[in-house]
Formats: sequence, C-alpha cells, structure tokens
Amino acid sequence: MVSGRKLFVLYPPSDAASLYPLPAPEATQSAVDPLDADTIGGLPLYAMARPHVTVLGPGEALLVPAGWWHYAAALDPSITVMRNFYHRATNAAGLVELVLSAVNGLSSPAAA
Repeated sequence: MVSGRKLFVLYPPSDAASLYPLPAPEATQSAVDPLDADTIGGLPLYAMARPHVTVLGPGEALLVPAGWWHYAAALDPSITVMRNFYHRATNAAGLVELVLSAVNGLSSPAAA
C-alpha cells in the first residue's frame, strides 16, 4: 500500500460453498458483497463463512495465500501496488482447468 487505506476481507478455501461462487468460467468469483447487508441477508450460507478482515495503510503489505477468496475496497483515495505470483509448475495446470471449464460451460445445455 503506497498511500491511503484499503479494506481486505479474506476467506479460506473451505468457505467456498458459503460464498456463492459464480458459474464457470467465473467460478473463482463470488456473488457476495460483504459490505452490502441487503445482499448478505438473501444468502443464508454466508453466515457460515469465516471472514478475516484487515485494513492496510501506507507501507503495509498483504499476502493472500493461494486458493483464498478475497474482497478489497478502498477506504480513501489511494495508490496500491499489486502483484500476482505464478509458478510454471502450477500455472499450466491452472490454465488447462480454466480452458476446460470454459469449454464445458459452452457445451452444457444451461449455457445455450
């Protein structure tokens, strides 16, 4: 975090079902907005989620572990530097999974 403050809400991978994942290929994204009480009220499984909440300020950093769900919201005008890290041994498998997920979504009757 370079300047300003940013709220982060993280959820462990085991909370995935409680976060209402979107259909493939966006299955790593959630329908939950943890700051919207109206949305949360209509999603009963969300009550079982175990959020880990922190606010980052200037000079602070956060490592989001692989597989963890996260939500971020700027609390002030801010400048954030973000970096994703990939390893070639896992990146290829992730790409194959993403492509297969997209292809399966196109060929399913629900997608038509």
